[in-house]
Amino acid sequence: MPVWKQRCLHLAECADAWRLAPRALLIAYWSLVYDVTDRLLVWYMSLPALERTAEASGMAFGIFTALLGLGTIFMNAYIKTGRKWTVQGEQ
Repeated sequence: MPVWKQRCLHLAECADAWRLAPRALLIAYWSLVYDVTDRLLVWYMSLPALERTAEASGMAFGIFTALLGLGTIFMNAYIKTGRKWTVQGEQ
């Protein structure tokens, strides 16, 4: 097997062991949550007191709840993937 192929396989195994893709997804997700939450709070607090109705509160709450509910998808992808670090033959 050529040396470059061995290096590529070693790099792929390291990326799998460090779980780079799921961690990048989680970082992107939490930065999205932070950004949307910040924008929602700025929008809601900039409304005049008379315009802070149940509809406006419900919309902000719905967006925030939907965004956090999406987190279960990303957390499950992170938790349920990756290498099992048990010794072969041992369970």
